[in-house]
Amino acid sequence: MKTKNIITVLLLTLAVSFSSCEEKESVKLGALSFTCIAQQNIGSRYEKGVRENIIIRNQRGWENLKMSMCESVIFNETEIDFRNYQIMAVFDEERPDFLWSISVMSITEYSDKIVVDITVESHSICFSLPAISRPFHVVKLPASRKRIEFRDGYKFNNQDCD
Repeated sequence: MKTKNIITVLLLTLAVSFSSCEEKESVKLGALSFTCIAQQNIGSRYEKGVRENIIIRNQRGWENLKMSMCESVIFNETEIDFRNYQIMAVFDEERPDFLWSISVMSITEYSDKIVVDITVESHSICFSLPAISRPFHVVKLPASRKRIEFRDGYKFNNQDCD
């Protein structure tokens, strides 16, 4: 009887330890505030034309990003305190004209990650001159080492042309 009780206790202990190894559910902590540092289109001379999300956590990375962009980019802030903040730069793919934009719409913090909602938008008009461009949005947000997950959304604003 004693052996049966010991085996039962061991089996229960194993069952509890295996269930605690399962992935814990992510808990939503709330919206993270962020500041727009720059949002524009850059011309085709930027070296890469693919969709890209960059996280910058130090001064060297920030200087490299600024140096790699066109001189015409206007930054609302250039001095960043990387002890308290990090930079997130989202770049869209190359587009056939300047009528596209990319925007960080919201940033939500969870217990195990940060979720960034991005919208790519076409501002279609009846006439547009072709010019290769690449929309981007650079934001400053509180420093964190959590995994960052990006979610995309698209808007197409088509107008009827007579």
